[in-house]
Amino acid sequence: MVLGKTVEKTRNIAHIFRKEFRDQLSIAVTAAFAFLIALAWKDAIFESVNKIISSFNLFSNIYLFRILSAIAVTIISVLGILIVSRITAQKKIENSPSKPITPKN
Repeated sequence: MVLGKTVEKTRNIAHIFRKEFRDQLSIAVTAAFAFLIALAWKDAIFESVNKIISSFNLFSNIYLFRILSAIAVTIISVLGILIVSRITAQKKIENSPSKPITPKN
């Protein structure tokens, strides 16, 4: 009887581990793709900021130019993160079950 409970508990833990592993692997792969996307967009955003800043003739002080570029890219990135976070949070609320699911012990 004790052996049966131990085996069942071990199976439950293994099932939870496999699910969590898949979830974490999915997050890691998604993050890797997001990083690639960010690198692709970095150049486009950087060039756009360069054009805007160059129209104000701020190239005489390269440090000021780099700081302004970094601030502009940061603001654009934070806005993107906020938009995606709100969309994701809304989808989680819509898809969440009425009762939380807890593993059996």
